[in-house]
Amino acid sequence: MLIYDMVNAVKKHALDHYNDKDTSWDTIVECWTSDEIAMELEKSRVNSAKGAIKIFAQMARLFHEQRLNARDW
Repeated sequence: MLIYDMVNAVKKHALDHYNDKDTSWDTIVECWTSDEIAMELEKSRVNSAKGAIKIFAQMARLFHEQRLNARDW
């Protein structure tokens, strides 16, 4: 699969889940450029849209945890 297609899959998924509770897909939408997403996917060596979304789902959960920790601070 082309990196361009995986980037678009991540961006679409992030937009579709922008307001989901207990995630931070909004951070992916607002803070990650297409080039940055592509670089992360190349680093991760994923080769499918599903794998690309999985990588960023892990990040979205981590960003959410960090957001909660910052509120508790």
